Amino acid sequence: MFQTVLENCQQNRKIGHLCYMRPLANELPNTYNVLCVFYDLETTQDTKFSDSATEHIPNLECLQQFCARCEMQPDMSVDCER
Repeated sequence: MFQTVLENCQQNRKIGHLCYMRPLANELPNTYNVLCVFYDLETTQDTKFSDSATEHIPNLECLQQFCARCEMQPDMSVDCER
């Protein structure tokens, strides 16, 4: 079977290999350009998807984000300086 260097994982793999993410680099990112995003999804499982599975339907979605400059801001209602 033929092998090729794949774009996502940069590895020499067989054609048909399902890779979705690149490996992390061995260096820390520049924190000035980092945006942290936290989320939580609360779901119900009342809808049957099949005999052995149910569908997760979100009923509450929470999201919080901040950048490196806003990280220590105690009041989250203050707009970012950027």
